[in-house]
Amino acid sequence: MPLNIILTHGYLGYGSADIRAVFSPYFKGVAKRLRELDHDVFEPGVMGNGSVETRSRDLAEQIHMRFPGNTPLHVIGHSMGGLDARRLLTRDADLRRRIKTLVCIGTPHLGSPVASQLLHPNALFGSGIPGALIAASRVDRGALADLALRDAPLDADVEGVRYVDIACDGRGDKRDSPLFWLTRKLGGIDKSVINDGVVLQTSACIHPQRHEHWPMWPVDHGGAIGWTTEWPALSAFFGRLPPDHLARYEMIATRLASGT
Repeated sequence: MPLNIILTHGYLGYGSADIRAVFSPYFKGVAKRLRELDHDVFEPGVMGNGSVETRSRDLAEQIHMRFPGNTPLHVIGHSMGGLDARRLLTRDADLRRRIKTLVCIGTPHLGSPVASQLLHPNALFGSGIPGALIAASRVDRGALADLALRDAPLDADVEGVRYVDIACDGRGDKRDSPLFWLTRKLGGIDKSVINDGVVLQTSACIHPQRHEHWPMWPVDHGGAIGWTTEWPALSAFFGRLPPDHLARYEMIATRLASGT
């Protein structure tokens, strides 16, 4: 059964209308593959460093324009994209009725230690973190506060929506990309704890009595969207994908279509 699928990007990400998507989509190869399976796929773009409130309002507006009427919808969110969708569901009654499923992949429901550190860029000087990254953390529009560690999710679950959480475990790949080596250093994440380099399993999978926890993916935070654990630029230009990357998204669509 064909589905209407919305792919929501994470912090500093972009949608299909962004020029960067011409060279490499945020969800690498996913929309193309799902369309080959007859699904209608939308990849909206919101402010990369904006707050959940700002991003979710923009997201809701774009969804209403792209899918007017009463068509049922399914959202697959990566990282902060899952938080945006959670906020949207609490505020927009029409979309709350129409969105049947929210699949969150590596979403920091309880925040990320990396974001908590980036909230205090002055403390990072002398840490070995490149100055350019420290400077970038200063150009923030509210995202980092919403991504920082917390005791409870920003938004409550709503009735009638199927919530699915998927955590990722990137510890088994010894070829960490420079990007995710940095995030581990920033967050001080202990490799004995299940994590994807940015988000801990305990933050990605919450409320087992209300959320379904699907099998963990053996990739890091970038691998979850197709960015291999090597130099990100090489991954973008040569199109390499982690093993089974597209098959994982096919599995999501298959399970959503069958209701399993």
